[in-house]
Amino acid sequence: MLLLLFILVMTGFGLWGFTLRAKWLEEQIKKK
Repeated sequence: MLLLLFILVMTGFGLWGFTLRAKWLEEQIKKK
């Protein structure tokens, strides 16, 4: 149970980090 919760949390952080990275890339492209 604890392992499943840990996996869900890590996956959530992974998706959140990916979203932030995508937004950052869009801003970098707009600046050029």
